[in-house]
Amino acid sequence: MPTLHDSDRSTPVRLRAEHFTDLDVFDIASAGSVLAAAIADIAHHQISEPGYWDCYGDPSDELARLQDALDGMQQAVRDARAQLSSVERRARRRAKRGGGRKRSSSGGTR
Repeated sequence: MPTLHDSDRSTPVRLRAEHFTDLDVFDIASAGSVLAAAIADIAHHQISEPGYWDCYGDPSDELARLQDALDGMQQAVRDARAQLSSVERRARRRAKRGGGRKRSSSGGTR
């Protein structure tokens, strides 16, 4: 369970399921999908055998290709983290207010 801190970092706030809404869950899934899409793109275009990077061009092309893949992954990680930060801020505000919406066992809110 994540512990987030107030802006002054003095009071830890424990996040529980009731601090998250269905929109938060959707945003978490969206952030994960950003990362998953980057991984899938690299796996589809750059990797033939699991765990093995294809090298079939000259070294300068391969260097550029790998750098491009790393840049894409780095951007995906940044984008996913930014989305998660937004979710965490919203949940932290709800937790500090002592409120939140309870999610039903089917995943909806009550």
